[in-house]
Amino acid sequence: GLERAGALEGRLAGELEALDGRLQASQAERAERHLERERQRAMIQALRDRDRELEALEAGARALLDGVVRGEGPCRPEDLAGLVADHLEASTELARALDAALGPVAQALVAREPELLGGIVEWLDRSQAGQARVVVPSGLGGALPRPPLTPELAARVRGRLIDQVRCTPAYEELAELLVGDVL
Repeated sequence: GLERAGALEGRLAGELEALDGRLQASQAERAERHLERERQRAMIQALRDRDRELEALEAGARALLDGVVRGEGPCRPEDLAGLVADHLEASTELARALDAALGPVAQALVAREPELLGGIVEWLDRSQAGQARVVVPSGLGGALPRPPLTPELAARVRGRLIDQVRCTPAYEELAELLVGDVL
């Protein structure tokens, strides 16, 4: 009897230890799932915030274009030159790289002259139409110097994206500003 009780006690202790290990693993997994759920909630909230910002941005751009077409905007239709994406393009192979480098700026409106920006901002503010991304072909401050492409780095990359981008004549400076430092 005593030997059987000792064996039973040893077996139960082993099972208890295994159950305790499983309980700790389950608690750790539960904590991990909770953290992941909180990360996902934060990501969803960030995406919702971004969507609201983009809706406001798009609403402003749409209102600006509509106002300009109706003759009620801050400039003439010929003062706007479409979207940034209309003026920059890359080969099929590098199109995704260009899209990634441009991000939301690809959908920015292009004002032909920097002097138009003040009137556009004032009109958007006065009309409470929202926000609009607007760029000018020459930029506002000029291009920054490119950092040197060292031989070691050149061996690991395909080169500078700007060297592979085709752009509308007179938009070279804008291309340089937007993707001049992208490898």
